[in-house]
Amino acid sequence: EPTFSRAVRFAYTQGKFTGDLEYDDGYYTGSYRAFEGLIGWAPSSNTNLQFAFIAPQANTPGNITSSVANKAEYDFMLTQQIGKLQLLPYVLLIESPASASLGYTRAESATGAAFLANYAFNSRFSVGARYEWFSNGSSAGDTSGNADLVGYGPGSRASTFTITPAYKA
Repeated sequence: EPTFSRAVRFAYTQGKFTGDLEYDDGYYTGSYRAFEGLIGWAPSSNTNLQFAFIAPQANTPGNITSSVANKAEYDFMLTQQIGKLQLLPYVLLIESPASASLGYTRAESATGAAFLANYAFNSRFSVGARYEWFSNGSSAGDTSGNADLVGYGPGSRASTFTITPAYKA
């Protein structure tokens, strides 16, 4: 997801629905454009569903903020509070089109999913857990410049599991 952008953003909130649409400089490129947006629905005070996306121009070149910057990203997220337990799963889909000007000979994709949870035992002690899994849709021998959307090489898959206890003094 882009960390920096120069943009014009429109936001709207009405009751349980939120939304925003942004027209920006596509992964901080300065001259290539992208649309970003977020749609959210909070059916209760304990549940929030969101869909976020970025859709840059097909020929947006990589830069210091993103090595493959023509990639569209679609993120489906849920936040659920059940007493002292908070759950935050999400699914991320990434697509990068072929681009002769960038040397991308094939359209490529990647998929990711994460499950985050936090349990607060009391106001001072909590424990968080996170499991993430990501996979490039490319094959190990793929030589297209956009074959590595995950960051571990073409055809790669990665997963991680983290437990983080926290104490507030």
